[in-house]
Amino acid sequence: QAVFLTSRPDAEDITTALEAVLTTWAAPVSIDLDLTVPGARIEGADGGRHGDDAATLDVGDLPAHQARWVVGRVPRAEETLHVQLRDGTEIVAEVSVNDTTDEMAAIKPLFGVRRVNALEFLSSARYEDAALREQLQRLGYDPATVLPTGQERSVYAETAAKETAAALHDLLRDEALRYGLLTSVTAFVAVRTEAGHAVDREVVVANALPEGWSSQFVGAFGTPGVRSMRSHAGPMAMPPRPKGPEMFAAGMPPAAQMPAAAQAMVPGPAGGGAMPAWRTVFHGTLPAGAEAVLYDSPGDEASGELISALRVTFDGAAPNAAALQDVTLLLYVGDTALPRARVRLADLLRTPERPLNVARRPGDLLRLVLTDPEGRLAEGKPAVQIEVQVKET
Repeated sequence: QAVFLTSRPDAEDITTALEAVLTTWAAPVSIDLDLTVPGARIEGADGGRHGDDAATLDVGDLPAHQARWVVGRVPRAEETLHVQLRDGTEIVAEVSVNDTTDEMAAIKPLFGVRRVNALEFLSSARYEDAALREQLQRLGYDPATVLPTGQERSVYAETAAKETAAALHDLLRDEALRYGLLTSVTAFVAVRTEAGHAVDREVVVANALPEGWSSQFVGAFGTPGVRSMRSHAGPMAMPPRPKGPEMFAAGMPPAAQMPAAAQAMVPGPAGGGAMPAWRTVFHGTLPAGAEAVLYDSPGDEASGELISALRVTFDGAAPNAAALQDVTLLLYVGDTALPRARVRLADLLRTPERPLNVARRPGDLLRLVLTDPEGRLAEGKPAVQIEVQVKET
């Protein structure tokens, strides 16, 4: 599961995103799953665990409503390929594949990308000889055929390091071409077609190595024996030093030239700017039901604001956490399709304030919704005061 985490106030609340990930993995459908091919030797992109009569690939836990990708390869001995998903000794699922088509050609790069990325890392890492051989063996390569050994290996450390780097370079190149992947040592040719006819001009798309840099740039920081980074281009000139009134006494650039995030960190003049203030958005007894709107702003504000916290205060004795299980506050800003923040009411029993970092533009709707899918508030309806801390921007 991939989740983009950011502290930008115009994106989803970072705590809400993290809680969604933890909730997904807190109660998996199955745990400790293995992918098995009976009677065959399956090979994973990063190595597999091999048994006597079957090979297994570790799938791990299977969360609800999430797909797990497992890529491996098996020697094609029979027309039908049998694949089993096992939970220990029990078969959870089983499938048979009778034939392959050209539509499955994309599986080959999926298998190779993990190995190619690992080789890319090894080519610039400072592994000792024993550790490097162990890593190659784990990836499924024979170190004796990849790296120079015996009389082929130089006795001088610097020369041996260059020979090892050259061997890894050749292996990375061959594997990248084998799986059709772009790396720092390969490139590809782009051919555009229009109306079924190929364009006469072909353009070579460069790899990750910038034009003008030497081939040692890639391993300059990791390959033993290489201590400097060289370029065929001339030395880069230092930027001109600011003069006169463009410099602050403390050496800081003017605020107008700073990014917006940096400007917010620069203290303003004394007494200037609005201070954060608490605004009550609901005060009363929480309504029973699966969903209820507690606050809905008209959305006609002339200025924007930053919502930095949400606070819930219970009138009288607070209920226990079990009574508030699955009761959630949803904060919508602008878009009513997806909440910007989710706050579980039970979490506010321990700490009444929940930090937020949500930006609201001028005219954006602000809505607070209470969800109670299990109807836990039907028995005892607590009275609360809900506030948000806002600052005009």
